[in-house]
Amino acid sequence: MKKKLVIALLIAAALGIAGGCGKDSKNISSDTVTEGVSSDVAAEMIEYDVEDYVTLGDYKGIEVSIENTYDVTDESVKQEVETQIAAYPVYNKLDKTTVENGDLINLDYEGKVDGEAFDGGTAKGQYLEIGSGSFIEGFEEGLVGAEVGSTVELNLTFPEKNYKEDLAGKDVVFTVTVNSIEEKVDINFDTLTDEFVSENFGSESVDAYVKGVRENLETTAAENKEAAIQNAVFSVVRENATFSGLPEGLLDQRVDQYMKQFEEMCDAYGLTLEDYLSSYYQMTVEDFQTQMEDYMQFQLEAQLVLEAVAKAEKLELDEEGFRDYVNEVVSSSGLESEDALYDQYGKDYVEEQYINTEMSMKFLVDNAKVTWTEPEQTTEPADAAGENTEAPADAAGENTEAPADTEGEASAAE
Repeated sequence: MKKKLVIALLIAAALGIAGGCGKDSKNISSDTVTEGVSSDVAAEMIEYDVEDYVTLGDYKGIEVSIENTYDVTDESVKQEVETQIAAYPVYNKLDKTTVENGDLINLDYEGKVDGEAFDGGTAKGQYLEIGSGSFIEGFEEGLVGAEVGSTVELNLTFPEKNYKEDLAGKDVVFTVTVNSIEEKVDINFDTLTDEFVSENFGSESVDAYVKGVRENLETTAAENKEAAIQNAVFSVVRENATFSGLPEGLLDQRVDQYMKQFEEMCDAYGLTLEDYLSSYYQMTVEDFQTQMEDYMQFQLEAQLVLEAVAKAEKLELDEEGFRDYVNEVVSSSGLESEDALYDQYGKDYVEEQYINTEMSMKFLVDNAKVTWTEPEQTTEPADAAGENTEAPADAAGENTEAPADTEGEASAAE
């Protein structure tokens, strides 16, 4: 199955900018901006009457039932703490001096092919469990019997299959220094210390750290809960609406804007759009454009519904809410200031988009009837965001318990 592209709308999404506006809107040109891309894509605003394209069905008093998976519990806090501290393993050096199978050792190594060091073949302070099979054949076996503090030369051969093409089948010499034999200390929720959380998280105490984790989970849960309400309510409102097409040229304009954005992004990295899509998503430019058209169709229809609600209810600007909205847009879009936002889009237009998006959605939610149901019991408890917090495996599906060094990848690893 082909991967779905997650399209970052950034400013355009935050403002609801679609290259179109109602007839009462300011007729301006708009630069569509993407982080990291200096876009000069400008589009004349397309004017239209929203009633010509969407007829609202029932949109007030919408009844929705949502499973409540958003409560922050002591268990979810504990799970989050356990997940976070797992990224900061603690080791104690042992008095043991000779390496045996099953030992956890700390080592430095440098690998050379034809006398030349290669990328990823050097590491310092790397942890390795002897016998784990984490490194190429012969590497771990060659360290059994080595003394702490000694340096060992390992003459090995990289595998022919399932390895980097430029190294596959080549002879390699690893120069390895055994720094120490250690054991991992079991740090968990119940054994946390003030020293550990201070060193790794900058918290003054375990209580302060745990309190901060709970507060972050509660903030995330509240945001996700609000998003769940909006999604549930708007889905019904959208389903109740009837569409009779889109304003002429609006879909083509939006797709063209974002196709050009992606081309600029690729160009900034020295890639063509075709190469980028082929390499990272296994799709053609034509496939991408088709997906973009479907996505933009969906977004524009959603915009029309919200505009229609704002017009039907004669919504007027909420000054306090607008201030918060502008600050968030400026912050998230990377603009230098509020004035920069207005210079780019025009204050009247930004105000209109706030009414047509934020205020319309708030109206729908405020007038909806939401019923919360208890979540079904599962074998895996959910976190505050409603998702399982089990620590994911790394991209290679290997054990990530031992931390990698900070100087480069361990290309000796299989």
